[in-house]
Amino acid sequence: LVNNATYGFRVLAGCRAFLMPQQISTVARCFETMPVRYMLADEVGLGKTVEACSILSILASENKDLRVLIVAPGALVSQWQNELHYKYSMDVQVASFQAKLCILPMEDLDKAELVLNAQWDLAIIDETHRLLNNDGWYQQIKAVSRKVQHILLLSATPIQDRNEEYRRLLVLLNPEQYGDMTPQRFAWMVKKQKSIQQKVNQQL
Repeated sequence: LVNNATYGFRVLAGCRAFLMPQQISTVARCFETMPVRYMLADEVGLGKTVEACSILSILASENKDLRVLIVAPGALVSQWQNELHYKYSMDVQVASFQAKLCILPMEDLDKAELVLNAQWDLAIIDETHRLLNNDGWYQQIKAVSRKVQHILLLSATPIQDRNEEYRRLLVLLNPEQYGDMTPQRFAWMVKKQKSIQQKVNQQL
């Protein structure tokens, strides 16, 4: 059953994390397209860290040489280390550009040139919304996003109708598609999308 189940299920079945149905659904959806480039935007306490660790674990099972950079606020570094160590049997080193699994405190972005310029396959950015208030951090993560194959952005802060914040987050997620898009063009696109959604909802 496990051998013929959804991609990555064997890895999840072997970890020490108990995933809720919605978390399994989120992880499965992230593997519907490759590369994996998604924003996990569940509310606080719904397990974004576990989802991201599960995706990391599945990718690592497919690529034994996978190099992963995690950027998180300093106060959350130990939480990430504990999750990966106790639930996924992975040890993460702090601010080490030579490590296969590295975590970098967000507050150290300005002095982490060696880490940011290293070759990474997956980048995980926790509390991504904090970057919107610091253009230096934002530009550094944008540069990382252009280089990595896979990226996960984690944020529990709702964007609502603030188009510019929404656009800047999408630039981090997919700089090739949104990097050169003007705020005016993006606002026009969002307006058209809402119009389409309204018409579809009426038909349904």
